[in-house]
Amino acid sequence: MIAGALIRRSARATLPSLKPGLAFSIAVPIRDHVEFLDTALRSIDAQGVDMQIAALDASGDDRAQQILAAHDVRVSYGYHQADAGQAAAIQEGWNHTSGDVLAWLNVDDFYFPHALDRVAAVFEAQPDVDVVYGHAVHVSAECAFLSYFPAIDPNPQSLTRGCTISQPSCFIRRRAMERVGGLNTELHYTMDWDLWFRLYRAGCRFAFLDAPLSVVRVHPATKTMSRAVSRYREIGSLLAAAGGSFVSRVGTLLSFYEYDLQNRRTGRPDRMMYALLSLVSHAYRRVRPRRARVIHGIECWTNLVRGACRVDVPWYGHGSTADITVVSDTPVDLAFSSDGSRGTLEAHGPTGVVFQGAEIQGYQYAGRVPLRDHMLSVDLSAGCSPWRLLRVSAV
Repeated sequence: MIAGALIRRSARATLPSLKPGLAFSIAVPIRDHVEFLDTALRSIDAQGVDMQIAALDASGDDRAQQILAAHDVRVSYGYHQADAGQAAAIQEGWNHTSGDVLAWLNVDDFYFPHALDRVAAVFEAQPDVDVVYGHAVHVSAECAFLSYFPAIDPNPQSLTRGCTISQPSCFIRRRAMERVGGLNTELHYTMDWDLWFRLYRAGCRFAFLDAPLSVVRVHPATKTMSRAVSRYREIGSLLAAAGGSFVSRVGTLLSFYEYDLQNRRTGRPDRMMYALLSLVSHAYRRVRPRRARVIHGIECWTNLVRGACRVDVPWYGHGSTADITVVSDTPVDLAFSSDGSRGTLEAHGPTGVVFQGAEIQGYQYAGRVPLRDHMLSVDLSAGCSPWRLLRVSAV
């Protein structure tokens, strides 16, 4: 049933399917951050596959219903009422839709244009594949590019040691979800990782798509940044189920805590704890160096660029050009290339910027670049000297 008069049924999808093929069931749980819902829906509009949308609105905010109605998305199932939590809502949405491929999109995240078309192509070309996942981009609340998701690993075996798949960039065949019993609706923080792990343990076949599929907003108000004790308890239980040693589980938990502090720390105790964990982590990495992973020229975790890199971010604003601002950690001569247009970004001098939770001095460069098909895709080059990309914003 559909509760809430402002959600409208539609007899057709927002976009027609490019060709007869797989249908997607996309659950959209809505509770907080309603102000981001418009962008999430714009990104759904920018797909070319058949979709059934489950709009699970427990926000208590009529704005969510108004935004849904304004978009005229095809809502196959939905409600506007209190529910039993995010995991239960997502599972309910899947159970009341019939798409062949399942996913969920939180309101503060969004898809790359035609990301689902690329996923559908993998599933159709490889009928024995159960899970398709790809890269993701981290942005600020204001949609400034921060990094590529650093923990993603093309080898699903790494799921036994950490959450190495980005939730909105992962898509599952319904048959595989039903095989493992769906989401664990008792979980509040790790239901995605738990599901991927159970799929892997059940022998499901994973395929890695080497392309960015979604954007994840990183901001202090997310559940991930809450540093709730129950979150670490869920992580510990999952690691124990994976069979790791006590020492390795403790090490992984401390890594999660360090990452959380890196992105959100308040007060002197947090700063002292982060400094201590960073010191221990740095010493450990000297003994056992982490294999550097580079995505589009940007080194994961450090954002180090050795010469040139490419930044890809969906653009759901208006116009055919955007004014971009790039912040580096050191003065460089910064050239750009975008959709056949080339030039040099103008230096605007030093500026303060938050990088990995700390206020540091960066160097600002600005210019205008072309856009195409809901995409900002820009190559940045600063010669051979290593430099760090701290932020890219566009208006």
